[in-house]
Amino acid sequence: MRRRFSFFARRARFFLPLPAAALLLAACRAHPGWAAALTAHVYAPCWRLLGRAAAYLPLPACWALAGGFALFAALCVFRRRFGRALAAVLTALAVFLGGWGVSCQKAPLAAQITSERISLEQLCAQLAAAAEENACAAPDADAIFAAVPASLDAAADRLGIPAGGFAAPRASGLSSLLTRLFTEGIFIPFTGEALVNEAMPACCLPFVACHEAAHARGVAREEDANLAAYLACSLSDDAFFRFSGAVCALSFALDDLRAADAAAYARVCGALSGRTRDALCARSAFWEPYRGTRAAAAAVSVNEGYLFSIGAQESGTAAYGEFVERMLGND
Repeated sequence: MRRRFSFFARRARFFLPLPAAALLLAACRAHPGWAAALTAHVYAPCWRLLGRAAAYLPLPACWALAGGFALFAALCVFRRRFGRALAAVLTALAVFLGGWGVSCQKAPLAAQITSERISLEQLCAQLAAAAEENACAAPDADAIFAAVPASLDAAADRLGIPAGGFAAPRASGLSSLLTRLFTEGIFIPFTGEALVNEAMPACCLPFVACHEAAHARGVAREEDANLAAYLACSLSDDAFFRFSGAVCALSFALDDLRAADAAAYARVCGALSGRTRDALCARSAFWEPYRGTRAAAAAVSVNEGYLFSIGAQESGTAAYGEFVERMLGND
Protein backbone atom coordinates (compact mmCIF):
# COMPACT_ATOMS: atom_id res chain seq x y z
CA MET A 1 0.00 0.00 0.00
CA ARG A 2 2.83 2.38 0.89
CA ARG A 3 4.59 1.68 -2.40
CA ARG A 4 1.42 2.46 -4.34
CA PHE A 5 0.92 5.71 -2.43
CA SER A 6 4.56 6.63 -3.07
CA PHE A 7 4.11 5.90 -6.78
CA PHE A 8 1.15 8.27 -7.14
CA ALA A 9 2.70 10.89 -4.84
CA ARG A 10 5.81 11.08 -7.02
CA ARG A 11 3.69 11.48 -10.16
CA ALA A 12 0.91 13.62 -8.75
CA ARG A 13 1.95 16.55 -10.93
CA PHE A 14 1.15 14.43 -13.99
CA PHE A 15 -2.30 13.39 -12.77
CA LEU A 16 -3.51 16.74 -11.43
CA PRO A 17 -3.85 18.61 -14.77
CA LEU A 18 -6.83 16.52 -15.89
CA PRO A 19 -9.11 17.29 -12.93
CA ALA A 20 -7.94 20.92 -13.12
CA ALA A 21 -8.89 21.03 -16.81
CA ALA A 22 -12.24 19.38 -16.04
CA LEU A 23 -12.98 22.04 -13.41
CA LEU A 24 -12.04 24.81 -15.85
CA LEU A 25 -14.24 23.24 -18.51
CA ALA A 26 -17.19 23.02 -16.12
CA ALA A 27 -16.71 26.64 -15.03
CA CYS A 28 -16.59 27.88 -18.62
CA ARG A 29 -19.66 25.82 -19.48
CA ALA A 30 -21.51 27.69 -16.75
CA HIS A 31 -19.98 31.03 -17.76
CA PRO A 32 -19.49 31.16 -21.57
CA GLY A 33 -18.00 34.64 -21.26
CA TRP A 34 -14.99 33.16 -19.51
CA ALA A 35 -14.50 30.76 -22.43
CA ALA A 36 -14.72 33.67 -24.89
CA ALA A 37 -12.13 35.67 -22.94
CA LEU A 38 -9.71 32.74 -22.64
CA THR A 39 -10.07 31.94 -26.33
CA ALA A 40 -9.57 35.54 -27.47
CA HIS A 41 -6.67 36.40 -25.16
CA VAL A 42 -4.89 33.08 -24.61
CA TYR A 43 -5.78 30.24 -26.96
CA ALA A 44 -6.13 32.00 -30.33
CA PRO A 45 -2.80 33.85 -29.89
CA CYS A 46 -1.16 30.54 -28.97
CA TRP A 47 -2.64 28.81 -32.02
CA ARG A 48 -1.44 31.69 -34.18
CA LEU A 49 2.14 31.29 -32.93
CA LEU A 50 2.06 27.48 -33.12
CA GLY A 51 0.60 27.53 -36.62
CA ARG A 52 3.20 29.99 -37.88
CA ALA A 53 6.02 27.92 -36.39
CA ALA A 54 4.62 24.68 -37.85
CA ALA A 55 4.36 26.31 -41.29
CA TYR A 56 8.15 26.29 -41.59
CA LEU A 57 8.21 22.49 -41.53
CA PRO A 58 7.97 20.57 -44.83
CA LEU A 59 5.23 18.31 -43.45
CA PRO A 60 2.47 18.94 -40.90
CA ALA A 61 3.99 19.04 -37.42
CA CYS A 62 1.06 17.15 -35.96
CA TRP A 63 2.03 13.91 -37.69
CA ALA A 64 5.53 14.07 -36.18
CA LEU A 65 4.01 14.91 -32.79
CA ALA A 66 1.58 11.99 -33.04
CA GLY A 67 4.35 9.62 -34.10
CA GLY A 68 6.61 10.74 -31.26
CA PHE A 69 3.79 10.37 -28.75
CA ALA A 70 2.95 6.88 -30.00
CA LEU A 71 6.62 5.87 -29.86
CA PHE A 72 6.98 7.20 -26.31
CA ALA A 73 3.85 5.34 -25.18
CA ALA A 74 5.03 2.12 -26.85
CA LEU A 75 8.44 2.33 -25.16
CA CYS A 76 6.80 2.94 -21.78
CA VAL A 77 4.60 -0.12 -22.22
CA PHE A 78 7.55 -2.21 -23.46
CA ARG A 79 9.56 -1.22 -20.39
CA ARG A 80 6.51 -1.81 -18.19
CA ARG A 81 6.42 1.83 -17.12
CA PHE A 82 2.68 2.02 -17.39
CA GLY A 83 2.42 4.99 -15.06
CA ARG A 84 4.41 7.18 -17.44
CA ALA A 85 2.30 6.14 -20.40
CA LEU A 86 -0.90 6.84 -18.48
CA ALA A 87 0.43 10.19 -17.27
CA ALA A 88 1.29 11.21 -20.83
CA VAL A 89 -2.21 10.30 -22.08
CA LEU A 90 -3.90 12.13 -19.22
CA THR A 91 -1.73 15.23 -19.74
CA ALA A 92 -2.58 15.32 -23.44
CA LEU A 93 -6.27 14.95 -22.61
CA ALA A 94 -6.01 17.75 -20.05
CA VAL A 95 -4.39 20.08 -22.60
CA PHE A 96 -7.13 19.26 -25.11
CA LEU A 97 -10.03 19.76 -22.70
CA GLY A 98 -8.52 22.82 -21.06
CA GLY A 99 -7.88 24.45 -24.42
CA TRP A 100 -10.08 23.34 -27.27
CA GLY A 101 -12.79 22.02 -24.95
CA VAL A 102 -13.03 25.39 -23.23
CA SER A 103 -13.26 27.21 -26.58
CA CYS A 104 -16.24 25.06 -27.50
CA GLN A 105 -18.17 26.55 -24.57
CA LYS A 106 -18.29 30.01 -26.14
CA ALA A 107 -21.68 31.40 -27.13
CA PRO A 108 -22.45 30.99 -30.85
CA LEU A 109 -21.23 33.69 -33.20
CA ALA A 110 -23.60 36.63 -33.37
CA ALA A 111 -22.95 37.27 -37.08
CA GLN A 112 -25.93 36.97 -39.39
CA ILE A 113 -25.89 36.44 -43.14
CA THR A 114 -28.94 38.60 -43.70
CA SER A 115 -31.20 40.81 -41.59
CA GLU A 116 -34.27 39.75 -43.56
CA ARG A 117 -36.02 36.43 -43.33
CA ILE A 118 -36.20 34.51 -46.55
CA SER A 119 -37.53 31.08 -47.44
CA LEU A 120 -35.30 28.08 -47.95
CA GLU A 121 -36.22 27.97 -51.64
CA GLN A 122 -35.28 31.64 -52.02
CA LEU A 123 -31.96 31.02 -50.31
CA CYS A 124 -31.17 28.13 -52.64
CA ALA A 125 -32.05 30.27 -55.66
CA GLN A 126 -29.81 33.11 -54.41
CA LEU A 127 -26.90 30.77 -53.78
CA ALA A 128 -27.32 29.15 -57.19
CA ALA A 129 -27.28 32.60 -58.82
CA ALA A 130 -24.14 33.57 -56.89
CA ALA A 131 -22.42 30.35 -57.94
CA GLU A 132 -23.30 30.94 -61.58
CA GLU A 133 -22.11 34.55 -61.44
CA ASN A 134 -18.71 33.62 -59.99
CA ALA A 135 -18.01 30.34 -61.80
CA CYS A 136 -14.45 30.37 -63.11
CA ALA A 137 -11.39 28.21 -63.54
CA ALA A 138 -9.93 26.82 -60.33
CA PRO A 139 -6.48 27.90 -59.11
CA ASP A 140 -4.12 25.21 -57.87
CA ALA A 141 -4.52 24.04 -54.28
CA ASP A 142 -1.43 25.88 -52.98
CA ALA A 143 -2.75 29.19 -54.31
CA ILE A 144 -6.14 28.51 -52.69
CA PHE A 145 -4.60 27.76 -49.30
CA ALA A 146 -2.35 30.83 -49.47
CA ALA A 147 -5.37 33.09 -50.06
CA VAL A 148 -7.36 31.84 -47.06
CA PRO A 149 -5.87 34.12 -44.35
CA ALA A 150 -6.71 37.27 -46.34
CA SER A 151 -10.25 36.04 -46.93
CA LEU A 152 -10.81 35.41 -43.21
CA ASP A 153 -9.21 38.75 -42.36
CA ALA A 154 -11.77 40.46 -44.62
CA ALA A 155 -14.61 38.87 -42.62
CA ALA A 156 -12.96 39.22 -39.19
CA ASP A 157 -14.75 42.40 -38.09
CA ARG A 158 -18.14 41.03 -39.02
CA LEU A 159 -17.44 37.74 -37.27
CA GLY A 160 -15.72 39.23 -34.23
CA ILE A 161 -12.60 37.09 -34.63
CA PRO A 162 -8.90 38.06 -34.61
CA ALA A 163 -7.23 39.05 -37.88
CA GLY A 164 -3.66 39.09 -39.13
CA GLY A 165 -0.67 36.86 -38.59
CA PHE A 166 -2.33 33.47 -38.95
CA ALA A 167 -0.71 30.75 -41.04
CA ALA A 168 -2.41 29.46 -44.14
CA PRO A 169 -4.04 26.03 -43.96
CA ARG A 170 -2.12 23.28 -45.66
CA ALA A 171 -2.60 19.97 -47.41
CA SER A 172 -2.92 17.10 -44.97
CA GLY A 173 -0.48 14.80 -46.72
CA LEU A 174 -2.82 11.93 -45.82
CA SER A 175 -5.69 12.60 -48.18
CA SER A 176 -6.32 8.91 -48.91
CA LEU A 177 -6.81 8.18 -45.21
CA LEU A 178 -8.99 11.24 -44.63
CA THR A 179 -11.13 10.36 -47.65
CA ARG A 180 -11.71 6.83 -46.37
CA LEU A 181 -12.64 8.34 -43.01
CA PHE A 182 -15.14 10.66 -44.72
CA THR A 183 -13.22 13.70 -43.47
CA GLU A 184 -12.85 17.01 -45.34
CA GLY A 185 -10.35 18.57 -42.99
CA ILE A 186 -9.15 18.75 -39.41
CA PHE A 187 -7.82 21.34 -36.98
CA ILE A 188 -5.05 20.25 -34.61
CA PRO A 189 -5.15 22.37 -31.43
CA PHE A 190 -1.83 20.93 -30.22
CA THR A 191 0.04 22.47 -33.16
CA GLY A 192 -2.37 25.17 -34.36
CA GLU A 193 -2.52 23.59 -37.83
CA ALA A 194 -5.53 23.62 -40.13
CA LEU A 195 -5.27 20.64 -42.48
CA VAL A 196 -7.38 20.06 -45.59
CA ASN A 197 -8.11 16.89 -47.55
CA GLU A 198 -6.42 18.03 -50.74
CA ALA A 199 -7.93 15.22 -52.84
CA MET A 200 -11.41 16.79 -52.77
CA PRO A 201 -12.78 18.53 -55.89
CA ALA A 202 -11.35 22.03 -56.24
CA CYS A 203 -14.77 23.63 -55.73
CA CYS A 204 -14.71 22.42 -52.10
CA LEU A 205 -11.21 23.55 -51.15
CA PRO A 206 -11.72 27.28 -50.39
CA PHE A 207 -14.78 26.67 -48.21
CA VAL A 208 -13.26 23.75 -46.28
CA ALA A 209 -9.91 25.54 -45.91
CA CYS A 210 -11.65 28.62 -44.49
CA HIS A 211 -13.67 26.39 -42.14
CA GLU A 212 -10.57 24.72 -40.69
CA ALA A 213 -8.59 27.97 -40.55
CA ALA A 214 -11.47 29.62 -38.67
CA HIS A 215 -10.96 27.06 -35.91
CA ALA A 216 -7.43 28.41 -35.40
CA ARG A 217 -8.98 31.83 -34.71
CA GLY A 218 -11.10 30.46 -31.91
CA VAL A 219 -14.24 29.60 -33.89
CA ALA A 220 -14.80 26.24 -32.25
CA ARG A 221 -18.42 25.30 -32.98
CA GLU A 222 -18.85 23.53 -36.31
CA GLU A 223 -21.88 25.58 -37.42
CA ASP A 224 -19.96 28.76 -36.57
CA ALA A 225 -16.95 27.58 -38.58
CA ASN A 226 -19.24 26.97 -41.58
CA LEU A 227 -20.75 30.42 -41.12
CA ALA A 228 -17.26 31.93 -40.98
CA ALA A 229 -16.22 29.95 -44.07
CA TYR A 230 -19.23 31.14 -46.05
CA LEU A 231 -18.73 34.79 -45.10
CA ALA A 232 -14.99 34.62 -45.79
CA CYS A 233 -15.64 33.13 -49.23
CA SER A 234 -18.50 35.48 -50.12
CA LEU A 235 -16.48 38.58 -49.12
CA SER A 236 -13.31 37.45 -50.87
CA ASP A 237 -11.85 39.33 -53.82
CA ASP A 238 -11.28 35.96 -55.49
CA ALA A 239 -14.17 34.85 -57.71
CA PHE A 240 -13.36 31.18 -57.18
CA PHE A 241 -13.68 31.62 -53.41
CA ARG A 242 -17.10 33.20 -53.92
CA PHE A 243 -18.04 30.29 -56.19
CA SER A 244 -16.88 27.72 -53.63
CA GLY A 245 -18.74 29.44 -50.79
CA ALA A 246 -21.96 29.54 -52.80
CA VAL A 247 -21.68 25.93 -54.00
CA CYS A 248 -20.89 24.45 -50.57
CA ALA A 249 -23.59 26.49 -48.82
CA LEU A 250 -26.01 25.50 -51.58
CA SER A 251 -25.22 21.85 -50.94
CA PHE A 252 -26.22 22.19 -47.28
CA ALA A 253 -29.31 24.25 -48.12
CA LEU A 254 -30.46 21.78 -50.78
CA ASP A 255 -30.25 18.94 -48.27
CA ASP A 256 -32.61 20.87 -46.01
CA LEU A 257 -34.92 21.79 -48.88
CA ARG A 258 -35.15 18.19 -50.12
CA ALA A 259 -36.28 17.10 -46.65
CA ALA A 260 -38.74 20.00 -46.28
CA ASP A 261 -40.29 20.39 -49.74
CA ALA A 262 -39.62 17.90 -52.53
CA ALA A 263 -41.43 20.00 -55.15
CA ALA A 264 -39.38 23.12 -54.33
CA TYR A 265 -36.22 21.02 -54.38
CA ALA A 266 -37.08 19.80 -57.87
CA ARG A 267 -37.72 23.36 -59.05
CA VAL A 268 -34.39 24.63 -57.77
CA CYS A 269 -32.44 21.69 -59.16
CA GLY A 270 -34.14 22.05 -62.52
CA ALA A 271 -33.03 25.67 -62.75
CA LEU A 272 -29.36 25.06 -61.89
CA SER A 273 -26.78 26.03 -64.47
CA GLY A 274 -24.48 23.41 -65.90
CA ARG A 275 -21.40 24.68 -64.06
CA THR A 276 -23.12 24.79 -60.69
CA ARG A 277 -24.71 21.39 -61.23
CA ASP A 278 -21.35 19.95 -62.29
CA ALA A 279 -19.70 21.25 -59.11
CA LEU A 280 -22.42 19.79 -56.90
CA CYS A 281 -22.24 16.47 -58.73
CA ALA A 282 -18.44 16.38 -58.43
CA ARG A 283 -18.69 16.99 -54.68
CA SER A 284 -21.27 14.22 -54.29
CA ALA A 285 -19.49 11.78 -56.61
CA PHE A 286 -16.21 12.17 -54.76
CA TRP A 287 -17.70 11.01 -51.46
CA GLU A 288 -20.23 8.47 -52.76
CA PRO A 289 -17.84 5.46 -52.92
CA TYR A 290 -17.02 5.93 -49.23
CA ARG A 291 -20.51 6.66 -47.97
CA GLY A 292 -21.68 3.89 -45.66
CA THR A 293 -18.37 2.04 -45.54
CA ARG A 294 -17.22 0.66 -42.21
CA ALA A 295 -14.34 3.14 -41.98
CA ALA A 296 -16.60 6.09 -42.76
CA ALA A 297 -19.30 4.89 -40.38
CA ALA A 298 -16.74 4.47 -37.60
CA ALA A 299 -15.27 7.92 -38.23
CA VAL A 300 -18.71 9.55 -38.26
CA SER A 301 -19.65 7.71 -35.06
CA VAL A 302 -16.46 8.85 -33.34
CA ASN A 303 -17.01 12.42 -34.49
CA GLU A 304 -20.61 12.29 -33.32
CA GLY A 305 -19.53 11.05 -29.90
CA TYR A 306 -16.81 13.69 -29.67
CA LEU A 307 -19.21 16.53 -30.56
CA PHE A 308 -21.69 15.34 -27.93
CA SER A 309 -19.03 14.79 -25.27
CA ILE A 310 -17.41 18.19 -25.71
CA GLY A 311 -20.64 19.67 -24.40
CA ALA A 312 -21.26 22.42 -26.95
CA GLN A 313 -22.61 20.49 -29.94
CA GLU A 314 -25.86 19.05 -28.66
CA SER A 315 -27.01 18.13 -32.16
CA GLY A 316 -23.85 16.18 -32.99
CA THR A 317 -22.84 16.06 -36.66
CA ALA A 318 -26.10 17.81 -37.62
CA ALA A 319 -24.43 20.96 -36.27
CA TYR A 320 -22.50 21.35 -39.53
CA GLY A 321 -25.68 22.28 -41.38
CA GLU A 322 -27.20 24.52 -38.72
CA PHE A 323 -25.59 27.64 -40.16
CA VAL A 324 -28.28 27.50 -42.87
CA GLU A 325 -30.77 28.78 -40.27
CA ARG A 326 -28.78 31.98 -39.92
CA MET A 327 -28.58 32.31 -43.68
CA LEU A 328 -32.36 32.37 -43.62
CA GLY A 329 -32.35 35.25 -41.16
CA ASN A 330 -33.52 32.98 -38.34
CA ASP A 331 -32.13 33.12 -34.82
